[in-house]
Amino acid sequence: MKKAVFLSIVLVLSLSSCYFDGWGTGISGNGDVVEETRDISGFTGVEVSTGIDVYLTQGDGFEVMVEADENLQDVILTELKGDRLVVRTDHVNIRSAKSKKVHVTLPELSELKISSAGDCVGQTPFQC
Repeated sequence: MKKAVFLSIVLVLSLSSCYFDGWGTGISGNGDVVEETRDISGFTGVEVSTGIDVYLTQGDGFEVMVEADENLQDVILTELKGDRLVVRTDHVNIRSAKSKKVHVTLPELSELKISSAGDCVGQTPFQC
């Protein structure tokens, strides 16, 4: 009997000391979808993560346009790392949103990396 009580106490203490990072944190979109053009150019690769939908188009120049709920614009990051455009969130879990899309136009695509539930849709065929 003492052994069962001791094990129960150890189990309760162990479970109560656990920290579940990410449970309960996050942000939801406000439903007001806006478009914001980002000034980024000079990339040939695209890396997508954290559940953002990216729509790729081959064109003569560069354009990066974020179409998302207004309150999510600041947490959807579009960064240039070397010759790669990195699309991700700013360490925030987007729980729900009316829109969380990034439209990317570029002349040449040499690399595409998708992870963590990110989606990528080719809007046009790409010529190498």
